[in-house]
Amino acid sequence: MDATMTIRMGDAEKQLVADFARTFGMSTSEWARRTLLEAIEDAVDARIADEAYEEYLAVPVSYTLDEVAAELGDA
Repeated sequence: MDATMTIRMGDAEKQLVADFARTFGMSTSEWARRTLLEAIEDAVDARIADEAYEEYLAVPVSYTLDEVAAELGDA
């Protein structure tokens, strides 16, 4: 790892996080890193889905899998 992040929390919160991470067999650092990265990925996925839905609402056209395959010449 190239960098370190510091999160300030009380002793009770620190213990809660450590205990929770241990239930998954991870260190606190590993659990925090995975959780943060998963939260970012989820937020990006949600934004992409929202944008796709808005696009669909603007032009409500959809195609079946067979129609797409035929259009692409894979049928």
